[in-house]
Amino acid sequence: MDKKASEYFEKLSGEQKEICLKLRKILLSLKVDEDMQWGVPSYGGRYYIYAGKKGVNLGVSVKGMKKEDMVLLRGKSNVTRRLEFTSVEEINEKEVKKILKKAGGCVEC
Repeated sequence: MDKKASEYFEKLSGEQKEICLKLRKILLSLKVDEDMQWGVPSYGGRYYIYAGKKGVNLGVSVKGMKKEDMVLLRGKSNVTRRLEFTSVEEINEKEVKKILKKAGGCVEC
């Protein structure tokens, strides 16, 4: 685990922190490297976690993804799109891993 990423999460509180930590656990279970890029925790250069005021985004690089694989992702960028969460209960680990696998870049997904 990256020290600066840990500091990023430690500054959070409540539901926002719980969401981030659950997403972090999922990403780290896939054996991707964690570091800080663009001021947020980044994973394997293909994923990121952003804690915003209204929820948490799990950003996913869409390079090489098929359009039908992006259907659950929000945004219109040709570079990254995102999953949005406002509660821990919204996180379906199996579905998140499925999307991450389609984005590539992880060793064990």
